[in-house]
Amino acid sequence: RFVLMPLSSLAAVSFARRAGWISDDPILMFILLLQSAMPSAQNAVTMLQVANKPGAAEKVARTLLQIYIGSILPVSVWITYFMHYCKVL
Repeated sequence: RFVLMPLSSLAAVSFARRAGWISDDPILMFILLLQSAMPSAQNAVTMLQVANKPGAAEKVARTLLQIYIGSILPVSVWITYFMHYCKVL
C-alpha cells in the first residue's frame, strides 16, 4: 500500500502532465500524489457501526490503528519526496 500506490500514482501523474491532461501546477500535482500515500480512512468503521456490528467495527478500528502507526515513516518519506518532485518548496 505504501510503496505500490505512490509509485503507480507518480507514474500516472507524470504521464498525465506530459500528455497535457493536467496543468503544471505544483500544488495540484502534490495533492494528487499525496492522496496515494495516505493510509485508509475510517469509513469502514463508520459503516460497521451504522450496521450495528460493534464487534467488527472494533476489529477494523484496531487494524486501522496499527496501519496508522506503521504509516508514520513511509508517509513522511513520500511527502518529502513529493515536495521535492513537485518543487513545492
